[in-house]
Amino acid sequence: MPSPQQCAAANNIAAVFVQAVIRFAMLIARCQAGKTGAYLELINKMLREGTVTHAYILCGSNDTDLRNQAIKDASEANPEAFANGTIKVLFRQDFKGAEMDITNAILVNDESHMDQTQNQELDLFLAKHGLSMDGNPKSLVEKNAFLVSVDATPYSELAALMHKESYPKHVESLALGDGYLGLADYHYAGLIRPTYDIGHAFSTMVQAAGKKYGLMRLTSSKHALKQEAAAIDAYRRLGGAVKYHTAEREEISVADLANAPEVATLVIVRGRLRAGKVVKKQHIAFVWEGARISKTDALVQGLLGRMCGYDVPYRMDGDRKIPLLPLFVPASALKRHENKVIKASEIERAIMEYPVALPTLATNLKKGHIANAASNGKTQCPPLRLEMDDTYFDERGNFHAIPDGDTCRALLVRSKAAIHIAPFSNKQKLEILSFLSTATPYTRTLQQGISDTFKKYFSAVITAHGTKTAVAEHVADFPQMTFFITKDAIVPNANRRHVYVIFYTDANNGPAPSLMAVDLKSRIPSTNGKSAFSIHDAEVDRPLVAGGVVGFDESRIKTPDTLRSSLRDYMVLWRDSGFTVARCIQSNKERFTLEKGAFQYLTSKNNMVEVICASLSSEFGVKVKVAYTRSGDTTFNVKKISW
Repeated sequence: MPSPQQCAAANNIAAVFVQAVIRFAMLIARCQAGKTGAYLELINKMLREGTVTHAYILCGSNDTDLRNQAIKDASEANPEAFANGTIKVLFRQDFKGAEMDITNAILVNDESHMDQTQNQELDLFLAKHGLSMDGNPKSLVEKNAFLVSVDATPYSELAALMHKESYPKHVESLALGDGYLGLADYHYAGLIRPTYDIGHAFSTMVQAAGKKYGLMRLTSSKHALKQEAAAIDAYRRLGGAVKYHTAEREEISVADLANAPEVATLVIVRGRLRAGKVVKKQHIAFVWEGARISKTDALVQGLLGRMCGYDVPYRMDGDRKIPLLPLFVPASALKRHENKVIKASEIERAIMEYPVALPTLATNLKKGHIANAASNGKTQCPPLRLEMDDTYFDERGNFHAIPDGDTCRALLVRSKAAIHIAPFSNKQKLEILSFLSTATPYTRTLQQGISDTFKKYFSAVITAHGTKTAVAEHVADFPQMTFFITKDAIVPNANRRHVYVIFYTDANNGPAPSLMAVDLKSRIPSTNGKSAFSIHDAEVDRPLVAGGVVGFDESRIKTPDTLRSSLRDYMVLWRDSGFTVARCIQSNKERFTLEKGAFQYLTSKNNMVEVICASLSSEFGVKVKVAYTRSGDTTFNVKKISW
């Protein structure tokens, strides 16, 4: 019987699907919080209501135990539909030769962090059916199909979504029911601890725990083997036992852990006990992740995640449940960043979750850059934008004079209502209003001849205003107010009528808003573009020339006029849309081929492609560059056009 939380999540996703606005949903949940029951209830609901006629449960894992568990769960949730093939379960080992009929179907990708890279087996299997995990709705709309991505650590998928590297998706977070204990509970109880060199303290812990299992994941490095030998020695000296749970040696199964051991028992784990596995916890003394450095998604999905759920042993502290067993992790996962705008460790960032922050160390994420905190303790506010009216300009739209600090301050005073609705805390608003007339007004102007570094910074100011977050880089010396003026619109979205102002305050942005106001990349790292969740062309059966949220095929660039028109339209989308659009066009093959005669090609520096790019460079205020590959007698090859 599904819980109220599982029913609510299923109903919410189904409602979005029925409206047919978005056909791709993410179901995210804490480890062992009941996401399987939620997606099975969604499948049953959509089958009952006739929204779909059949369902597929997919997983990029080839773990046999996990596959058997998925089959058991699906068959118990709807025995008749499973028996007659209305609901099918396909794991990675099933993909070869399998065919799906996606018309009027719902597809669930369970544990979607697995096999998540482009051109891996799951990506290729979906592409064969016209689907992809980037949220592309084309085939879903054509076939009246729906796709659900289910995971507890969807870090790269959420990063792609937050940075607009994917198509829109509905995000549904499964609410926790009463009695759930997770990483937050362990952390706040001080039970997530760093691993250490095994010695006397380890033996004391094992002896105090009594007849229970200690689960240790160890690698094959020299240090790990030394730790393994020390742990085995400690258990044997105490009269305990040692069992292996690895791909090569399975001396104890997951099911065996439900039974109390006769003596204290060390279970050494390699390559097992990760995502989706349900482990009985009553007889577990501790878990130990022995790698010196681990990606946070692997760490959370490993032994830590297996110790979460509704069956965690606990004690009562007043009316609060406190878990009992310690979780040991690499010290690097607990390292805090005291001089950064977000001080949290990797484990703390995993606890924060979407949309506040994500870990910086995970599969297909770029190593996160966390902005430095202001060295004087002040807080940078998100940029505020002011609007200048016609009185500042002549009949040709040029400034009568570039506004100085006092002119900008006067504009701010007249527009101070904007401060009241800005994404600042109440204390910040009061502080800004108090120094409005007394602070020194500094100005910076965007104009021809300015450095590329400042152009990049000015673009970051514009972006930060749009996202209501602070800029990653600080204004030198952290002045109370600095105005940013556009004389020449030489960066995307710059506008002479817009004046931006950045404040630094002694007051912070409040407990929760302070994090949400931090620049986006400090909170949510970017992807490396290689995950199946970032827009890619795997589902398209003809060469694409443009990456990003749209693509156009090579027929659109065969003449100078069509190239100019298509490239300009694409650059307008890049400049003006709310999406993050790739700053290039390129083929998904090695190159795209153009006729020398059509483009008046003499050399790589003397042809119509160069003329078109020079014209667009001037129009958009960027440098549009062409990368060529080896040419033929009558044709020439372009690898990429970028800016």
